[in-house]
Amino acid sequence: MKLVPLLTRLTQALSRPVIVFWTLPWLMLLLLAGTIAQKYIGLYAAQEQFFSSFILWLGPLPLPGAYSLIGLVFLSLLCKFIAESRWSWPRAGIILSHFGVLLLLAGGLLTALTAREGYIVIEEQSESSLIEDYHARVLTVLKDGKTMAILPAENLRPQLTLGLDQGLPFTVEIRRHILNGAPQPQTALVSDDGLPLRGAAAKVNMTAIPRAIQNEDNHGALWLRVRGAGEDSDGIYLLTEIMPVFPQFEVKGHAYELRFVKASRPLPFTLALTNVEKENHPGADMARAYRSSLIIKDQGGTWPAEISMNNPLRYRGYTFYQSSYMQTPKGEATVLSVVWNSGRLFPYVASAIISLGLILHLLLSVRARKATLAALVLLTILNGSHAHAEAPAMDMADFRLIPVLHEGRLKPLESFARIELHKFSGQTGLASLDANNWLAELLFDPARAAERPVFKVRQHDVRDLLGLPEVPGYLYPFSVLSKTMAPQAERLQTLLQMPPAQLDVRQKALVDLHRDISAYMQIMRAFSLVLPLAITPPESLLNASEKEVLTKEATDFLTLRKLEERAARRLKDIIGKKGEDPAIYNEEEKAIATFAWQLSLFADSSRDNHLFRVMPVIGNDEERLSPWAVLREGQGSPASAALLRDWKKLGLAWLAQDKTAWQDAARLLRKHLATPDTGRFRAEVVYHAAQPFQVALALYALAAFCLAILHCTDKGFWYRLASLSLTGGALAHVGGIVLRIYILNRPPVGTLYESLLFVSLICGLAGAALFIKRKDALSGLAAALSSLLILMVSLYFGAQGGDSLSMLVAVLNTNFWLAAHVLVVTAGYSLAILAAMIAHAWLWTGKDRSGLFTLMHRMTLSALLFTAVGTILGGIWADQSWGRFWGWDPKENGALLIVLWIVWLLHGRMAGALPQAAYALGVAGLNMIVALAWFGVNLLSVGLHSYGFVSGIAAGLGAFCLTEIILLCWLWQRKQRHA
Repeated sequence: MKLVPLLTRLTQALSRPVIVFWTLPWLMLLLLAGTIAQKYIGLYAAQEQFFSSFILWLGPLPLPGAYSLIGLVFLSLLCKFIAESRWSWPRAGIILSHFGVLLLLAGGLLTALTAREGYIVIEEQSESSLIEDYHARVLTVLKDGKTMAILPAENLRPQLTLGLDQGLPFTVEIRRHILNGAPQPQTALVSDDGLPLRGAAAKVNMTAIPRAIQNEDNHGALWLRVRGAGEDSDGIYLLTEIMPVFPQFEVKGHAYELRFVKASRPLPFTLALTNVEKENHPGADMARAYRSSLIIKDQGGTWPAEISMNNPLRYRGYTFYQSSYMQTPKGEATVLSVVWNSGRLFPYVASAIISLGLILHLLLSVRARKATLAALVLLTILNGSHAHAEAPAMDMADFRLIPVLHEGRLKPLESFARIELHKFSGQTGLASLDANNWLAELLFDPARAAERPVFKVRQHDVRDLLGLPEVPGYLYPFSVLSKTMAPQAERLQTLLQMPPAQLDVRQKALVDLHRDISAYMQIMRAFSLVLPLAITPPESLLNASEKEVLTKEATDFLTLRKLEERAARRLKDIIGKKGEDPAIYNEEEKAIATFAWQLSLFADSSRDNHLFRVMPVIGNDEERLSPWAVLREGQGSPASAALLRDWKKLGLAWLAQDKTAWQDAARLLRKHLATPDTGRFRAEVVYHAAQPFQVALALYALAAFCLAILHCTDKGFWYRLASLSLTGGALAHVGGIVLRIYILNRPPVGTLYESLLFVSLICGLAGAALFIKRKDALSGLAAALSSLLILMVSLYFGAQGGDSLSMLVAVLNTNFWLAAHVLVVTAGYSLAILAAMIAHAWLWTGKDRSGLFTLMHRMTLSALLFTAVGTILGGIWADQSWGRFWGWDPKENGALLIVLWIVWLLHGRMAGALPQAAYALGVAGLNMIVALAWFGVNLLSVGLHSYGFVSGIAAGLGAFCLTEIILLCWLWQRKQRHA
């Protein structure tokens, strides 16, 4: 009878919020440590050590592992749900949320215990029914093709012997097992103890090397001694997974084989691959999609099936995901991820319950209904959806809209010009020319363009190496650099063959300069085949009509190319008669030799000219070729010849500075090259001209200034000006986002840069709504500063060069769950930052601002809703894309860290462990937590989300966190003095 009161007291104790409050800090530390460890020991090892263990060993000291901590949280929530969760409508949201978390943790346990995953590689016109493991290796012994024994790699220790116990008529002794090795030529004839080397061991030696960070990249090897298999078979054998040739021998009439391979499991059916396709973005080597056409063979029946990125195949409890594409010696092959998971539906059901619970918790708080209505509407919407250059010399209205294929998408020439000029000079316009005029000059008057300083050489070491003088802006012309770079040809050849990670700063700068010059030369020579040349053909090669044509028209390569074969034939005759010494040629023969050499040299110099892709390809509306590629790849046609004539007219008009002829030629070209994307091209030109985010930045800065004054003076003029500037900034911001959506024809967030734009937009919109509704300068100032600072960071990222309107890799292109996840979780970032900024304001003010504290708390709850739902949606996307809801990827862990931090603060407040000031201090610290989750994980350069890294961000992130810590310490002391 005493057991029941004891259990009741234990249940009540475990259900207290303080249990979760004191467990979560250690869980967050474990999460951080395990995430950072992935950079040094890899995801698999970090997951095993930090996230899939009950005990974490710190040397000899045992510490609770993730399983223990998660189990304690689960037990606390279960006790809370059973003993303390009395149903009532005001508590419905919390009860549902806790129940959803319980289901999620239970599903995670079921998945950890039962889920199996691996991959299948199938070549075209082949089939497979074996799943290979990503990590586990095994030693397998086969007898007459059937498996007799399987030993996991972790059990393969030296002196371990297989023999009679395994039913073998011979013995196999493990001599050595290495976890990662590199093949080297075998120089020995026998082993160290005089035994003969057999099979692969006679030709190859595997040298132990440090383990690779990612376990999949390790290539293990085994040395075995076989005895009793016969005089010709006994000896030392080498087994390694990178050499699929394994020892085979016959003993007592049976064929035996030893294999060291990745562990495999059979499927209860067979998959046959009929076709696999890799589709790239036009003109780029970035994959846009993968697709596999399969035949399922099961119990005598066959069924066709299609698998593509984000479109898996589910059959008999197995799910197959398009993972990658391979080019093998035999042809094309598909790589499919395979997952069998009996707990797959748990996250979906739990996610829906958690989301409903969090929404109900906000709605059923009567005081918070109006304050959170905008956030809930936003959640619904998200789930559904420079200095001016001088006036140009020519009218660029038509020229700038001509389409060019660049970096995987068709874009207007103006965008191409801005991107390439920025890459060379660090700016999108020159002092005397805008980007369009610079591009036209480079295309049509390369001699003049070569004298214009456009290459920025920032590194003083590189300038010293090249002997460049110090000039304002460190800008140098092509005519100078082409001479100073020539002596560096041998050095560059060596550097270009080195891995980029091994280059120091100066070497990388030199290589980058070389690549910029190469790109510049490609643009410079793009139309050299139709522009006038200073090459005069010998009269003896011309007939009368050709002489007449050449006296009337400018001589270009296409015209002179008709004489190439004739000149080569004449030169061959000359060499046959007089040899290869031009000194003994007469003047006419010298002229012919010179002309043939000039044509050959000119053609060879443009052999790899592929950058300026403006020529359409017949039968492929998306593809474009450069003018030289049309000539070299045999893509010429009457249509392409007419286009080249149009480009020639444009070039001649530029050289003559004939504005009327230029305008007519540009208009005709734009008409002939028109595409259905013309509207997007116009929008892109407007986007660059209007610079909406710079406008929004200026207006947010004005709003912050007005709100700061308004907080001190409370004058109507400053209120009206603050309202107009904050609203105007938000509208300009919305306009920029809408333009990007229209131009790219996809959701607004797909890159790190776009996430910055979107987060600052949500902050701006929320700030405008808060200020207009509450008429509170302090909360409006917090929102305006949030938008201002994030937008400033985004402009820094956008100024790193390249096209900010970029295409996406295959897995990001495009999926409903991905779009919903990214939009919702970035909105969660916005609300977390707003809550943190309002917390800063509350800590700063010495007055009793209960309204501001309440707003901060509600904003924190809204941030929890969005980050939790957004993280869950990310898990659903991951499950749809590659078969696992959660994989402890650094970006996933970052999002989880935000959720855990907010949950920890809320439980501390409920448990009474965090008074008001401490709770506000924790909310203010969300700025650092979000920054680490948003940017810090990219510094690790590991995981599926390691995109968006920008050099130098580590110092900026460290400086921000240090500044925040100092500021929060000062605000805390200030608050304590005014308490």
